[in-house]
Amino acid sequence: MKDAGDDQYAVSFGIQPENLPTIFDDETFKNRRVDYYDPYVTYTNLSVKALPCLDVRKAIYLALDREALRKAGGGPYTGDFADGFVKPALTLDYKKSTLPEGLNEDGTANVEAAKAAMTAAETACPEIAQHAKDGLTYYRPATPTWDKAIAIWIDSMSKVGIKLKDEPVEPSNYWPTVMNPETNYDIARGGWAPDWANASTVIPELFSTTGGFNLTRNADDPDYAKFQEMIDAAKADLDRESQGKKWQELNQFIVDRLWALPGTFTKAQSIWGSKVGNAYQWGPFGAFNYGDLYVKS
Repeated sequence: MKDAGDDQYAVSFGIQPENLPTIFDDETFKNRRVDYYDPYVTYTNLSVKALPCLDVRKAIYLALDREALRKAGGGPYTGDFADGFVKPALTLDYKKSTLPEGLNEDGTANVEAAKAAMTAAETACPEIAQHAKDGLTYYRPATPTWDKAIAIWIDSMSKVGIKLKDEPVEPSNYWPTVMNPETNYDIARGGWAPDWANASTVIPELFSTTGGFNLTRNADDPDYAKFQEMIDAAKADLDRESQGKKWQELNQFIVDRLWALPGTFTKAQSIWGSKVGNAYQWGPFGAFNYGDLYVKS
């Protein structure tokens, strides 16, 4: 976005990954750019109904080259590897999760550990292991960025004998498609931000059967009843610090079972024209505070 003509009065909603180095390495943009942590966490939903075997879910996570995905998405501008589904900004509810043994901290794939998990699955749940070999259906938005990401996913999984079937969906139809209970997916991408500063707007929404965006289809998991009891206890706890510890435990509960795979504690970048005033990012919403923007005379 050049600072000339109508672009002087414009704001951008994000920046394409390939343009980030240009904008952030060039000091001429320094007064009209921002790089910040937004409220979102990205993650990958695994259909527990289709993949009821933890060893297979673990193999997928260990095999994934998360660092390659990070580079394709914009490198350091993408954000930090997530260790769960509650972002550190929710200070009372966040505690660094213990991730599966064998997951490489640098984000690279641990192919040998993933192969070992698949070998374990062949004994523990042979039908599910075979399903992973025959092909897992992956629903994702049909965008240039996701075209790059799915290629990395397919390559990562192929190294441990897992096949992926790519199902790109026109972006405006993505959520209605995956929210439809008739859509038969094994894997579906996801992202979420809290409605306010409490994990009650994260964990129940994403992982309980009454949540508005639960794509894990985890209702039949043997541990679900206990999980729901823990949610009910957290919601009923009026002591905020005590409640926060309960959300921390619930976050770890999900990570231990890999109903979904943690992705990224995301960052976002924006740029605006020099004639735009009050161009700050409104933290709770991860966007410009459009009501406060004005045109400079």
